[in-house]
Amino acid sequence: MAYATWQRYLAEFMEQLRAELPQDAEIVQNQVYFHAGPANPYVRRAIDAATHIEIERGINDSGIYGGGGEFGFETVLAWIDYAHSRGKGVVYDVQVDWGREYALSAYFLNSTGRDGIGMDSGGVPDDWWQGWETDLGAPLGARYRWNGVFRRDFEYGTVLLNQPGEPTRTLSPGGGLERLDGTAVSSVTLAGRDGVVLTRAAPVVADSPDSTPASVAPAAAASKPSGKAKRTRTRRARRRQRAAQLRRANRRHPARAAQALRYNPAP
Repeated sequence: MAYATWQRYLAEFMEQLRAELPQDAEIVQNQVYFHAGPANPYVRRAIDAATHIEIERGINDSGIYGGGGEFGFETVLAWIDYAHSRGKGVVYDVQVDWGREYALSAYFLNSTGRDGIGMDSGGVPDDWWQGWETDLGAPLGARYRWNGVFRRDFEYGTVLLNQPGEPTRTLSPGGGLERLDGTAVSSVTLAGRDGVVLTRAAPVVADSPDSTPASVAPAAAASKPSGKAKRTRTRRARRRQRAAQLRRANRRHPARAAQALRYNPAP
């Protein structure tokens, strides 16, 4: 079977599934940015038939490097942007134990209010990270480039992310900001593949300072950057149950971090 034929079959199957299911039923696709990007018409059709797109391993993937290209961080951003442009939610399915705040900063950097994030580390009742409950209020705009990093500002905080491969940067994001542990900061230092979520007590409504809108190239077709994580039916059932909790939370708090969610559709 030709590759294009397989892609067409999948797009047609997803369209049939969408047509047969109730309109309020959620369809979560584990499509991957590194096989075929949104320039592919079958990819676009399949995405249009879904409600959410899962990013397996999220951005916490050691195979992702800085910039564009096959496995580039900005290629992932382009994939996320396209899904959002079609009204879809994005689920960051983190499958490693490192980089909680890096994952959370990526969530806030891009979220439209329909997104979710899941991570076993700090995401279960006996090992709960309070960072998942962070509420930054309404976003003041989209992400933008600022002093070599990506930044997004909210009523009650700011998010900074330094993509993989970039040099370590020390930045002064503004006054009145605190780390998630409550420590007041006037500057932060971010290595490559690092992010920070900063909160403030008093709301800010001014435009973002010195903002330059981020621009990313369309995602390119590519092969898989790293091995696929093992899944179990029990974990999938538990995560789908938590999906309902996320939907209710997102309706109440569009800019609030999801709490202990991971979508894991069956292969």
